Amino acid sequence: MELKAVFELIRHHPVLLFIGSGFSLYTGMPTSAKLVEMLKADLPENKRKFSENASLRRFCDDYENEFGRPELVKSLEKIFKGHKAEVHLHDLLSRVPHFKTIVTTNYDKLLENSYGPKAHVIISNTDVHNVNRSKCKIFKIHGDIDRPESIVISENDYVKQHLRNFRDPFWSSFNSEIASNHIVFLGYGYDDENVKADFAHIESKLKSTDRKRILIIPNINSSKAKLLKNLNIDYVESDGERFINELILDIKDNIVNDHRLNKVDTQTAIDFITAFDCHVDFSANTLTNITKVTGITKNSFNFTTSDRGLIEAYNNFKRGYDLKELVVPFEKVSKFKYKIEDFTFFTQDELGEIKLQRFPKYEGNCKIKFVDKNVLVKGVKLLVYSDIPGKAQVEGEIKGFKFTLQLNFTDHKNGGVQVNFTTSEPEKPQFVGQTYEAMQAFYFLFSGERFKLYVDNYEPFDFHLSSEPQADSFKYFLKIFQTLKKLESIYRIRFPKIKINQISTEYQALINMFSDLINNGCYIVKNPRGVLFQQSNSSRILINALKKPLPNSIYVRFNTDADNEIDLFGKKLVLFKTQIIMKEPIVEILNSDPVQARVVPIDKIVIFKYENFEMVDSTETSN
Repeated sequence: MELKAVFELIRHHPVLLFIGSGFSLYTGMPTSAKLVEMLKADLPENKRKFSENASLRRFCDDYENEFGRPELVKSLEKIFKGHKAEVHLHDLLSRVPHFKTIVTTNYDKLLENSYGPKAHVIISNTDVHNVNRSKCKIFKIHGDIDRPESIVISENDYVKQHLRNFRDPFWSSFNSEIASNHIVFLGYGYDDENVKADFAHIESKLKSTDRKRILIIPNINSSKAKLLKNLNIDYVESDGERFINELILDIKDNIVNDHRLNKVDTQTAIDFITAFDCHVDFSANTLTNITKVTGITKNSFNFTTSDRGLIEAYNNFKRGYDLKELVVPFEKVSKFKYKIEDFTFFTQDELGEIKLQRFPKYEGNCKIKFVDKNVLVKGVKLLVYSDIPGKAQVEGEIKGFKFTLQLNFTDHKNGGVQVNFTTSEPEKPQFVGQTYEAMQAFYFLFSGERFKLYVDNYEPFDFHLSSEPQADSFKYFLKIFQTLKKLESIYRIRFPKIKINQISTEYQALINMFSDLINNGCYIVKNPRGVLFQQSNSSRILINALKKPLPNSIYVRFNTDADNEIDLFGKKLVLFKTQIIMKEPIVEILNSDPVQARVVPIDKIVIFKYENFEMVDSTETSN
């Protein structure tokens, strides 16, 4: 018989677990032979030769005859109560609610200590009454170390037990249990002389029934196998540790589906799942979810496919955060299993379309404060992904500008962090002030400014980033929108909503000119072609004057009455009375009639100054 068949029997049918001393050996509890040695060792050395019997039953008879029953019990208590045991298998067993009845021949209290309030221990007739059906019944048919009168250990004790009255409440209840359940024997080698009589008794009670009896035994020879077959007992070659561990895994693999198929009741399903620090959700008696009580709930899935395109898509999904959703067609999957905390929740038989979605570890709004600049940016949207080992990705939005910050902790040299940053402006145009705030925030982020991140009710997180190329890219447009913002402030206007990609090279030059005029009072241009003068009497006089040699390092100022009208995003600005300043200008006559000449400064730098500049139309635009 295979273990898988035994596990299925346990999951779907009432099974009584019959536990012998072998199940407690891993805890350090003694074998029968070892117990004989320990009982002898507990005696004074001059009294140890009273018995040559190796059989525990006969040795205990000799012990009682020589020293009396009280001394035997006292020595047994010393051995069993003084033992500190590692009981992880007993604890695992106590998590399996499928066993409603356990029978044991052990005197120790390891089982009931592991089960705690989940068990009702039955040792004598008085324990049979008022049994809570929700509890596991533990029959101790060879007694309990705390009740000396109940212990069955000597030959005389076994004789008395075989002469027992089966109509007594204890034995009547015991017989009812073994007659109505399948039985799995655990911790027996069948060489135990104490067990053969119990097997024979069970066989007599089970005749002409369809109940199975299965012995879990680590090693078995052909003669033992024949003997078991004659007794109509199946066997599985396994030790207790493997049996319990694999039983737990099998139930975890099937408990949800067993409940869906009504092969296990709701309370048993709840008791098993919650024994592993989990919470169970139900809706209309259907198990809908499992969550970890303490810590993060672990979800995992496994599927098999031979489709190369799907394999490549899945690998891309695993490697990076760009793909947030992957649809796996049912027909391309050969095997599938989805688990929550090691409990199989769905299998291929229940599968429809698989849709893998990546969810952020954090999603919400936060605030960023640049400490040294005393600038606070509110309403920053953040999504943080960190489910790929060695990689994290932060996606967010500042004043409508979306950004992605990719952090790679494994590929960068010297243990540093490799940072990739991308941003995109809103689809719709923005007012100047909004774009200015976004550019300022991004510039501060990458120029090395210290900042605090305020998230929900947590203490603020301190950060410091530095990336000169990223900072420079935002610095340029920060200056552009800072100038537009100043113009709005000076003239109390509002430029129409604009997008960065609408700012042409010509507009950028004009805005940079106004930035210099506002901040420096002049506009300096490096212009190898100089300035073109033409067609006026003043031009003729100027040109004739410039033909004469000029002292070195002299600057020449040209004052004109000309006004310069400029259109900037639908707003008209007029620059009044242009002044042009050049160093040691050189005149190149292009035409004498009409007068046309090019004046080029020796250093190719032309300085423009204006008496003032004003907005012609200051009507606020609000589209």
